[in-house]
Amino acid sequence: MSRIHPLYIALFLIAFMIILGVKISQARTSLHEEKSEFQKASEISYEISKLKDIYDNKEKTLNSLGAVLKHPSLKDALLEQKVVAQKVYISSKGMKKNDLDFFISKLLNGSYAIVSLEIKAKNQEEASLKMEIAL
Repeated sequence: MSRIHPLYIALFLIAFMIILGVKISQARTSLHEEKSEFQKASEISYEISKLKDIYDNKEKTLNSLGAVLKHPSLKDALLEQKVVAQKVYISSKGMKKNDLDFFISKLLNGSYAIVSLEIKAKNQEEASLKMEIAL
């Protein structure tokens, strides 16, 4: 019967340990990459849920928009509001530039999903406005 030399067994074990170490190292780096990707996905999903809470509240949007439209400085603006399905249409045929500036700043500082905005200057002091806001 032939015997296996102990040096061969030692070399086999050393090679096996090196291969095992490389595989474990690869698994660790893969785990770290997956963990960082999971963290990024988790942060993105959290941001999306917060944005959905802000923009998906129809009643809050209508109430805050109504408060902006009823503001005393916008009485002369002659703003018309129509609510159709999931959208609010706001228009004005003649609006002073100061009123327009106030109105736009209130809308842009609020949390509204503005779909379209069209402003046309009529003269130096007045402009017309057409706006569509999603609910």
